[in-house]
Amino acid sequence: MNMRDFKDYYKILGVSKEASATELKKRYRELAIMYHPDKYSDLSPNDAKYQEIEAKMKEINEAYTVLKNPSSRERYDADYVLYYSELRAEQMRKEQRRQERARRQQEENESERRRRANSRTYQKQNSNRRTAYGYSATYEEYEEDYETTLEYLKRIWNEVREEEKAKPFIRRHYNLSKRMNKNRHRGDVPHEIAVNLGHGVVHIYYELYHQLSKFGKIKEDTVPKYVIRNRKSIAAIILAASMAFGGIGGATSSSKDVSSDTSISMSQGADTNSSTGNSMEDGVVNIIDEMNSRVNMTRYYKIKAGDTLSQLAEDFEISSSTIKQANNIQNDGYIQMGQTIKIPYTIYESDIKYYSQSITITAEQLQKTNALEEIANLYGTDVETLYNLNPEVIKKSGSTYTLENDSILVPKFAKKSEVILEKDKQLTNQQ
Repeated sequence: MNMRDFKDYYKILGVSKEASATELKKRYRELAIMYHPDKYSDLSPNDAKYQEIEAKMKEINEAYTVLKNPSSRERYDADYVLYYSELRAEQMRKEQRRQERARRQQEENESERRRRANSRTYQKQNSNRRTAYGYSATYEEYEEDYETTLEYLKRIWNEVREEEKAKPFIRRHYNLSKRMNKNRHRGDVPHEIAVNLGHGVVHIYYELYHQLSKFGKIKEDTVPKYVIRNRKSIAAIILAASMAFGGIGGATSSSKDVSSDTSISMSQGADTNSSTGNSMEDGVVNIIDEMNSRVNMTRYYKIKAGDTLSQLAEDFEISSSTIKQANNIQNDGYIQMGQTIKIPYTIYESDIKYYSQSITITAEQLQKTNALEEIANLYGTDVETLYNLNPEVIKKSGSTYTLENDSILVPKFAKKSEVILEKDKQLTNQQ
């Protein structure tokens, strides 16, 4: 629903949602007398006040026309409930974002306060020790200095980790994928493989640039902090160097003994090839299993006034071409108000908990032959989606679906960005 175009007819007429037809008619007559143009005959039609009264009267007539008819009022009440539920949900999301920003700001302020306090304490203690002991400090004083150094290392470690949590790996690469897939058009299988390989190379270079850019902070950081900040890059360089030197040393030693160990080398090579082949086969099987461990869901959305294809693609965080392909839309960007379209979702099985919720079905609903169809309509989806979410509870035989339990999962169609934020929050809590 387009919240900007919705009008609260009950508020316009000044009545409650439970007002009867008689109360509506009485209130309409009062307002019609109050805002009738004849009462303002002394005003010019070009006068701003006259135009305001005329617009108010049009709204009153529009509201009464919809609410006096029981069938149109029933449809309007459904939109009314949906509008205010969406409005409350949006307000809750804004409040959560505000609280999250306030929490992060408080954590940053507290971290900065601790850093400054620890820095002042550390400098004062070192200055006092140099003044008091010179070069003749006892073992106890040196041990106290060692403990202070540990506190300093712990502090700079926490500072580096806070900076890394602000831009985590998942969020960086999700934003990069979103930019690359913004205007992407789906093609055949070879085309998709080539595009995905190209995107993988871009992700690798992007992460390499991100890690190497940390080396530029050599003038800002102390030596311990600089090493902690670049620990991953330094470890990768050491590992690559040891592998390179190990390979050179292994090649040199093997060349000396090649004449004496030919048969042994051949048998070991055969075993190595066999194990490599098995590992490659296992890797392929794992990739296939990962590709098959995805769940397809379908959401049905009714087009509202003001909706556009590009806006829907942005709201649901998928490409316009995906929506066009799922709904066989030929004309570019053409959708009609009142039309119901499909919004396809493809998620991993491990992420089902973020995109679904559990409900309990009553005994009366279980006895109905079309219980699954009613549940699917209630949650804006289809029976196939319910089956994909509940393969152990819903049994499929041809085109017939049978429900065998009173507790099932139904989709809640969360946004991918919200799921990523939820994963980040859980990862932060675990750490």
